[in-house]
Amino acid sequence: MFVRPPIRLPLLLATFILLTTAKIYSTQDASTYRADLYYNLAEGNYRLGDIPAAKRVIEQILRIQADHAQARNLMKQISEDNRLGTQQESSPSDLPPKNTKIKAPAPDLSALSTLGKNIESDPAMQDLANYLRGRAALAKNRAGTARQYFEKALQQLPSPENPLRPHILFHHALCLEKLHRREPAESGLITALDAGYLPESQDDALQAARILLRMNQPNRALPLLEAIVLKQPSPKADAWDMLGRAHQALHQYRRAISAYSQSIEIAPHKTATRALRAGLFRQLGQFELAEADYKKALQEEPENPDLHYALGLLQIRIHSLHLAYQSLLKATDSDSIPPLNYLFLALLAHANKEQDPAQNHLTHYLEISHKGSVEESADYLQYCINTADGNKEQALHTLRQKAESPEASAALGAYLAYCTDQKTRKELLDLAGTANHPEQAKQQICEAAYWMAQHEWYAGRIQAYRELLQVALRNGSPELLEYHLAKLEYKRISP
Repeated sequence: MFVRPPIRLPLLLATFILLTTAKIYSTQDASTYRADLYYNLAEGNYRLGDIPAAKRVIEQILRIQADHAQARNLMKQISEDNRLGTQQESSPSDLPPKNTKIKAPAPDLSALSTLGKNIESDPAMQDLANYLRGRAALAKNRAGTARQYFEKALQQLPSPENPLRPHILFHHALCLEKLHRREPAESGLITALDAGYLPESQDDALQAARILLRMNQPNRALPLLEAIVLKQPSPKADAWDMLGRAHQALHQYRRAISAYSQSIEIAPHKTATRALRAGLFRQLGQFELAEADYKKALQEEPENPDLHYALGLLQIRIHSLHLAYQSLLKATDSDSIPPLNYLFLALLAHANKEQDPAQNHLTHYLEISHKGSVEESADYLQYCINTADGNKEQALHTLRQKAESPEASAALGAYLAYCTDQKTRKELLDLAGTANHPEQAKQQICEAAYWMAQHEWYAGRIQAYRELLQVALRNGSPELLEYHLAKLEYKRISP
């Protein structure tokens, strides 16, 4: 027995088969003719090995005409093929040899106008004619023309329950998406899917899934994407990529990593997919794998600032502060990078006692940050840099101005009191340890202890500096930048 390779019927070829094999019988009623047209498409799908598509079209036929003999026979043949694990034997003239791809002939879309003329005289057929015209126009990327045909077809449908309606709504939604009319595209797509429509091709399913993911509906995108990767003989890298995004949106991180890995295997040069997988590796604590992915992506796009920024943040997390500084520095020439990048650079430079670069980075951070969105660590840092320059009075004056502003926190005011000897170390740490959750309290103690240690360093009290760094390390966690800075500084002064 000859086993047909499972080859997908391209959308345009399916339309071509439907148009060029259709026969017009003036004596047939509308439902019979409509069912016969669909049968041509079902048979074409079957002969080219796309059994799921053939079954979907047969189901449409039987909704139109329940006693359609050819459709029932074809469904019986499909069931028999499934039982035997093979399809009906065909001669070499019917099918190509095994492992040979079918190349779709260039579709003669002029047949469409001929079909339109033939059915124009039958008002009951105009909805189908305009639907087919719309499909042909959409296949040639004429979205505006296709939209008009689909809208005519919707107006001409014989009844709201007509099984053709979901098909029209779906492809009408794809037109609107191409025309950048997002809201009506999303609404039309949901209506089509709610009516039970399933995309007929991998490209259609990918477009639908892309819209659903944008709408933050990964649950609806997931079955469309799984149908591609599980049932298609050659799923595209984009299908695996979007499947990963759907799993990631549902917090199914290991499944997402698996899908991203499949996508990368097919298209190893896709840096965006590597970056997504790296982010999940980091989230799962697999930092070496995450770093490897970022570095591999940077081999493909060495000037990509977003990749340098992500790698820099990861390197902070794994204690490679020198490498982190170099990576973050390479991300500074892009508007897409958040202003925090400059604050991180300033903090890293200051921890290495490089005051001039620290001030330059801090100045730039303050210039590009919106008022009210500046992190208070920038105020602590400015006080330390001013103090390092030997202008203690100016440093305290600037800190006092910040602490007395309406948007300042109580912690900044308490730090000012500590720096002016109005609060003791214990009082400040006790205040920092006041929080609703123990972890939050420890984070606040770590941050407060680190900045108190900076004040002690510039005051020349090295023992107090060392003790406060130890407090920061005992209470901090690797997710805090101050923890890593304290670790760097403590290592430098330890015997």
